[in-house]
Amino acid sequence: MPAEQVVRFHEEQSFSSVWMWLVVVVAIGVMVPIASRGGVSIALFVPVLLFCAMAGWFLYLKLVTEVRDDVLELRFRGMLVDRVIPLSEIAEHEARRYRPIGDFAGWGIRWSLFGKGMAYNVSGDRGVQLVLRNGSRVLVGSQRADELAAAIASGRDRS
Repeated sequence: MPAEQVVRFHEEQSFSSVWMWLVVVVAIGVMVPIASRGGVSIALFVPVLLFCAMAGWFLYLKLVTEVRDDVLELRFRGMLVDRVIPLSEIAEHEARRYRPIGDFAGWGIRWSLFGKGMAYNVSGDRGVQLVLRNGSRVLVGSQRADELAAAIASGRDRS
């Protein structure tokens, strides 16, 4: 029976920015009076329903980051995305500030056209930049970037 791995770092982050809530509130504020004035037509009902479903999906999405004894695991709840990076494959890492829109054109699972690699992020502008042994780059967004970097360092020292 394999030994239980020690979780050195665990973080769950959601899309919780103010601008997303502002868009939801404004859209509902515009749609409800229109719907109540003229009744609900199918032409209005379908976009409202789709908008509410998308808003609900964004509220459900969550980035879960874990560092265990020998791996960094990234899971996006609500999407079929899991990425497991063996700590032995990480050549370099550092906690840093980045520009989500300027570097990766936003938040989510992003690929930079500017040679900055992949990003897994949901909010904020701090993360841990990884350079893997094969030269590829991965940025992991984190509200606790320094702790994440320390957990990666601790695990890399053991492997």
